[in-house]
Amino acid sequence: MHERLAEMKRAYEAIPVPPELHPMIDALCRRERPRRHFWRPLVVAAACTLTIFVVSINAMPAVAESLEGVPVLGPVVKVLTVASYRREEQGATARVDIAQITGLANQELEDAINAELRTDGQALIDKFERDVAELKERLGEDATIPMTIETYYDVKRSDEEVFSLEVEYFWAAGGSDTQKEYYNINQQTGDLITLDALFADGSDYLTVINDYLIAQMRAETREDGRSIYWVNDDDLAMDRFTGIAADHDFYINEAGRLVIAFDKYEVAPGYVGTPEFEIPPELIADLLAEGAPLR
Repeated sequence: MHERLAEMKRAYEAIPVPPELHPMIDALCRRERPRRHFWRPLVVAAACTLTIFVVSINAMPAVAESLEGVPVLGPVVKVLTVASYRREEQGATARVDIAQITGLANQELEDAINAELRTDGQALIDKFERDVAELKERLGEDATIPMTIETYYDVKRSDEEVFSLEVEYFWAAGGSDTQKEYYNINQQTGDLITLDALFADGSDYLTVINDYLIAQMRAETREDGRSIYWVNDDDLAMDRFTGIAADHDFYINEAGRLVIAFDKYEVAPGYVGTPEFEIPPELIADLLAEGAPLR
């Protein structure tokens, strides 16, 4: 985890929230951001909000902080911060950096991903501004509003075979929530990589992966012998993890391994964070599609 983001999370989760604020903030934070659909139309207006500053990477040294840790990815693919939003007001803080990918083999796919990144960044900003305005209206213009949003992105793999990008959306208001999205591209074919595309037609890969995931989760136990994950027999049916579907989040790491990723609260209490499970190559070797970019 990026250390600056980790420090920010710890600081905001330690902020005391007045009791009367809890139900309001909880209600706002439960408004789920819709799950994204990859080829959806671009809905962001061409002109950004005045507080969005479109930046030139080479011309503005002041934005260097927002580019920390964003590498130049080999000779072709780059990830840049093209827009930043900052707001600090009455305890409410926003730090949103919008990424742009350049150099993918498939230009149409690159344009679609970049459009989605802009759309999602703007949606997060719009939600933050609506929630702050609503809380100010309820509590008064001078009320302290302990709320923050943060975005972060990380390249999981970039080489001649695969480009994998993780985008993290973090929200804190007393407690916190984290959602991640992944973009996996086959650089040889120019195609978006899906789980189905990695495995041969007719292979029962989901059963194999799910059996492994549940076994790993059950092995991580508390002192009372119960799993820290929601895989215990007496966990509520609505919470109990029974397996992933073909559209589940994943990425391919630098070692060429398949990694299944979960959002905060998806399979365990919040203190577990955003768990990930690397799938052993020998477990799925006989199930892979020809040419699948896994090692």
